[in-house]
Amino acid sequence: MDVTPQGLEDLKNGIIRTPLEPQQTFLDDPLRVIRCIRFASRFGFEMVKELKDSARDPEIQVCSVPTNRGFL
Repeated sequence: MDVTPQGLEDLKNGIIRTPLEPQQTFLDDPLRVIRCIRFASRFGFEMVKELKDSARDPEIQVCSVPTNRGFL
């Protein structure tokens, strides 16, 4: 079942995007950045521009930095 209007089409075309706004998605769970990159590299998919821009955002990168107690 495709819960987004583009999900199946994106899979066919090798595109990765978040169902919600990428900035909020990554702030909610910073590990999603790493998962997106890993998925794209493993399967040869392309991340949409908005996803790449959010992953490069310093606010997101700070949240993705591991600490000795887990992620910030």
